[in-house]
Amino acid sequence: MRGGKLTGMKTLLSIHWIFLSMATWMMGFLFPLYLNSVGFSEIQLGNVFIIGTALSTVVFITLFVHSDLIGRKFYLVVFGLFVVLSSLIAAALPPFFFLALFVILFYMATRRSPWTFGKIFVIEKFRREMGRSYGFFGASMTIGGSAGVFLAGVFVDSFGFGYSFLICSFIGLISLLPIAFLSGEKVKPQKFSFKPKFTKIFTGFILHRFMYAVGLSSLLVFALPLYLKNELLLPYTLVGVVMGVQYIGSILGFLSGGLTDRHDFRRICYIGISLSGLLFLSAGLVGFLPLIILALFLAEFAHCIAASALPHFYRRVSTQLGRDISIVESVGITLGGSVGPWLSGLVISFAGYPSVFAFGCIFLVGSALVLYALFK
Repeated sequence: MRGGKLTGMKTLLSIHWIFLSMATWMMGFLFPLYLNSVGFSEIQLGNVFIIGTALSTVVFITLFVHSDLIGRKFYLVVFGLFVVLSSLIAAALPPFFFLALFVILFYMATRRSPWTFGKIFVIEKFRREMGRSYGFFGASMTIGGSAGVFLAGVFVDSFGFGYSFLICSFIGLISLLPIAFLSGEKVKPQKFSFKPKFTKIFTGFILHRFMYAVGLSSLLVFALPLYLKNELLLPYTLVGVVMGVQYIGSILGFLSGGLTDRHDFRRICYIGISLSGLLFLSAGLVGFLPLIILALFLAEFAHCIAASALPHFYRRVSTQLGRDISIVESVGITLGGSVGPWLSGLVISFAGYPSVFAFGCIFLVGSALVLYALFK
């Protein structure tokens, strides 16, 4: 594929993922707060998130494995429609437990999809500059996501939850427009199989991603926004501002992803993940808003530089991209992302908010140690 066509593909995918991430991150910000506002406790939030996210893994893996056979474009559309559907359900129907499961199933599957597609497209199309290209995609997703978090806080203070979910649905529809201009290319693996090879390094990489996801999701899914709202007594708009500033660090970290192409990507990843865990811990201990914002900013910067190295790792552990990456992302990231909120709900209930930041730090640093043991 020639350079001009690759640039066009990168631009269209980035525009799509900006709006899709805006919609999914809005849902990720709004829905836990909405459930909490209508009476869901932290433990109930953890329960509904672990079940809903676990169910989403079945859909997630099935669709990505099938994308190895028929190509990626169709499933870009499917995941975009998922977030439209989830936000419409949240806006139209009362939030009882089983309905909440379906909302979480759809938007959590969609929220992970750009990161999985990004790794696949980078390895398939941009192999010469994987860190830089994935960093560009990651920055695009984070720009959309951080804007979505900020706008969600403004919308819910101004219009309430119902209209905010409708706006989220409209943004999801907008995200589908750039896909119409992408060329549909079928993926033809040399030897297709539904069964992955669970080698030592493949299984160990799943463990790393699981521990990483437990640490990160225990902090970011609902513990951090509820900490800012319930402990620091910030209004919803200011909660959105704090988290939006935090994600500026993510954008800058991803835009530095080219470092992983020019230097030792392994060392960058080990240090970045460990440093982010320690910075998240400090954010939960200082109790002073400017220092909390600074710590969150630096934590996001560190772990997003580390995340830019992931295509280099996936290239070494994958033999069939859609199948293997979706399995690692699901068994590792998605299941870890469901266990993390459940455990954080328990930790908050029994030990308070500061303890959950220590919990997240332990898992993040531990995940870096597992990665070091695999690739040293």
